[in-house]
Amino acid sequence: MTSIIPDYMPYGVEITETAKKELKRFNSEILQHFSKKVEKIRSNPKVFGKPLRSEYFGIWEYYFEKRFRILFKIDESRNIIVIVGIKHKDWF
Repeated sequence: MTSIIPDYMPYGVEITETAKKELKRFNSEILQHFSKKVEKIRSNPKVFGKPLRSEYFGIWEYYFEKRFRILFKIDESRNIIVIVGIKHKDWF
């Protein structure tokens, strides 16, 4: 018999103060898309995110709306993703 319960638990989410300030720049439509994408990321961040390199090592990104990036870290010990920034592709 197969289980319908996934083998993993979704990651929790923390948003840094810097990221909270950045979120205030966006309208409600973009914020709704952001929320949906965060739900997707938290289900499996390593599948949906892309690791950054060099000075951004340890930070992952996820594009949404073809122009924004959600920047986050994965804390495996606490099973959370920490959103550290939301940037327009031209700002980063």
